[in-house]
Amino acid sequence: MTLLGTNTYLVGTGTHRILIDTGNPNVLEYQSLLKKVLTDTQSVISQIIITHYHLDHIGGLSDTRKLCGQDIPAFKFDFKSPQLKSVHKYEDGPINYIQDNHVFSVEGATLTAKYNPGHTDDHMILWLEEERAIFSSDTILGEGTTKFTNFADYMQSLKDIKEMKPTTIYPGHGPVVSEPIPHIDYYISHRQRREEQIVSLLQQSDQSALTIVQVLYKNYPVEVHGEAADVVLLHLQKLQGERRVKCRGDTANRESLWTMSMPNKL
Repeated sequence: MTLLGTNTYLVGTGTHRILIDTGNPNVLEYQSLLKKVLTDTQSVISQIIITHYHLDHIGGLSDTRKLCGQDIPAFKFDFKSPQLKSVHKYEDGPINYIQDNHVFSVEGATLTAKYNPGHTDDHMILWLEEERAIFSSDTILGEGTTKFTNFADYMQSLKDIKEMKPTTIYPGHGPVVSEPIPHIDYYISHRQRREEQIVSLLQQSDQSALTIVQVLYKNYPVEVHGEAADVVLLHLQKLQGERRVKCRGDTANRESLWTMSMPNKL
């Protein structure tokens, strides 16, 4: 764990271990702890898996390679979006792009990489065969809820994880989830409830993301309303993809008006 921030995991029981994520850059306490654990277990990192491109998961890659070996191979999923791919260039050494269901294996651990988008375009979870457990990264957190960039993808990813029936979830942030199914159900129902609230408001009158936020987040500080409006937009874009709503302007604009495609019908 990178202090109280990002969870990273050293997986395996033998000399060679797999490191899942690397935390933020320039966190000396984390690097010292990692070195101590490797020394105490008389092990080395043979592979690094990056679950997605966010800095708090990939940022420590260069530091980890400096500490443990510049030639340690790192793996992640490629971006589906050409735009994202062109923006994010890594300077921490080579990264190997893998395909869905790629299998990593060391003594005591067999990990299968599963494409699990929604939080990000390149997001990965890992299935640990020996425990029937999942490393969920940021799709599911140990406490609280997470952010997403594509709501439809995110909801499907939650359902995919539930269908795998994990016994344990090791999240990217927060404590380990020992009862995964109720935890996943909460995530799904929370988002479904929010969607129902948005639809209910649109059935009454046309709304923008900002006017929806003023109702649904009225008890939250005004400072978070902008971020909340972006979440509402992702809900609206999902509903638009389902042809349930229409936008009268720019679908990325918080002030654009949205209307029901079929008034008074879900």
